[in-house]
Amino acid sequence: MSDSPSLETGQPPDRNWRAIISGKQPALAWAVTACLGAASISIAPRDNVARLLLPVGIMVFYVWRTYPPPSSEGTPWGAARIAQLADSAYFLGFLWTLWALIDSFVIKKATAQNAFQVFGYALVTTLGGTATRLFLLNFKYTPGDQAAEAQFTVERSLQIFSSAAQGASASIRAFHQDMERLNGEIKNLVQIFTTLDRQFAETHRQTTKEISDSISATASEMLRFANSSAPRTRAPFEL
Repeated sequence: MSDSPSLETGQPPDRNWRAIISGKQPALAWAVTACLGAASISIAPRDNVARLLLPVGIMVFYVWRTYPPPSSEGTPWGAARIAQLADSAYFLGFLWTLWALIDSFVIKKATAQNAFQVFGYALVTTLGGTATRLFLLNFKYTPGDQAAEAQFTVERSLQIFSSAAQGASASIRAFHQDMERLNGEIKNLVQIFTTLDRQFAETHRQTTKEISDSISATASEMLRFANSSAPRTRAPFEL
């Protein structure tokens, strides 16, 4: 049965995940790597490029072999193992730097003339350990980074949505105000047309009455004139 943690719970089926990251196998691998790096520093010639490349290559091989499997990504034990591996690589480089100085000045009796060269070669392993730690911890797209990016994306989307909602609300308020003004203008226009219709009806009534009175007066005048102009006829027995 495998000791790797399950994808659903992040816990190994047999034992606690802390036993995996703090067990004997990681410690043994680190101790063997430290001894191999120190031996390569002591055996390689001091002025040879092999003294620079061998410790760094051993460190890279150690990180590659002890790196957690892909199934551990996003699990608590995987994140803890990566952090532990980054610290162990950093301290390997620092330890090898101290050993390079001890080997050069104490064992091989380096002189003051090549002291700076010894320091330069020794600091290469510290540089390698620091670079490895930075790569493992700072340049990985971890679940925490994904969560932070998702939170930022959601907040940004909410801000955009809030701005759009505020703009839409302002447009609706402006439209409502315009409709209220238009409604008032329509009411005024209806009142004007009502007044005009009433005035037109009153004017039509008065005009019709005046015309009717004028026609009646003209007819009466014509009738009187006709009556006054007609000749009188005598009666037959009148002398």
